[in-house]
Amino acid sequence: MRGGGLEGFWQRAGGDQCRFVDEAFAAVAKDYDRLVRLSSCGLNRGWRRSCVEACDVARGGWILDCATGTGELALLEFLRPPPGAVSWVALGYLRWLVPPLAGLLAWSRAPWTLATYLPRTIEAGPSVPELVEAVEGAGLRVTLVNSLFAQVVWLVVAMKPPRRLGETVKR
Repeated sequence: MRGGGLEGFWQRAGGDQCRFVDEAFAAVAKDYDRLVRLSSCGLNRGWRRSCVEACDVARGGWILDCATGTGELALLEFLRPPPGAVSWVALGYLRWLVPPLAGLLAWSRAPWTLATYLPRTIEAGPSVPELVEAVEGAGLRVTLVNSLFAQVVWLVVAMKPPRRLGETVKR
C-alpha cells in the first residue's frame, strides 16, 4: 500500500503500521459493526447479502473473510475508486462526515481516529485493476467485479480454479 499520508497515523504507534491498525481496531471492536451500519445508512447489510449470493455457496458452506474489520463478511471491501464526481462525493462523505459522526456515536476518540484513517487507506490502496491483477497473480480466477456503492465499495469474487485430472498439488 502506498503511504498516502498515513504515516502520521502510524507515528501514534511508534511508526509501526501493524501496531497502529491492531490498536485502532481493538479500541473500537465492540462498536465497529454498529458504526459501519450507521455510517453506511444500513447499506452494508445489502452488500453482504450480495456477496453471499455472488459466491453461490451452499447453506452451511464456507466463505473466507480476511482483513475486513471485525470479519462480519469480506467484500475485499473498499478499493481506490476511479476519478469522477460520484467517487469524489463518496470519499468526501467518508472523509469529512463519517469521522465526526463516529466520534459522537461512540463517545470516544478511538472511532474518530479509525474513521479518519480508513478513507485515507482507500485513497492509498489498490484500484480495481490492481486488485484483480494481484488476485489472479496469486492463482485465483476472478469471476465477478461489481461496484456496490459509488465505485468505492466493491464486490470482487474469486475462486480457486479446479484441478485437472492428473495434476499434482504444488507444495
